[in-house]
Amino acid sequence: MRSLRQTLSTIYVGSVESISIIATRGPEMPIDLVCGMEVSTATRFKTVYKGKVYYFCSDACRKAFERDPEYYVKHGPIGRMPSES
Repeated sequence: MRSLRQTLSTIYVGSVESISIIATRGPEMPIDLVCGMEVSTATRFKTVYKGKVYYFCSDACRKAFERDPEYYVKHGPIGRMPSES
């Protein structure tokens, strides 16, 4: 069976890398503003701040955001899970 990359390379002469990323990636997903992970809007970890819904990968990220939402809205993700202190 042919892979997606093999199929795309036969129909498109150019950047197969960019096409395979587009072909395998689904709709845009929200980013957890604490750790930076992509998360589903179906997650149970979410909160509303200033009328906007924010989605999180875990309860730890949600709690960290709720402790200081302005920091995360202004600075964005810290690139790691928060410590549980």
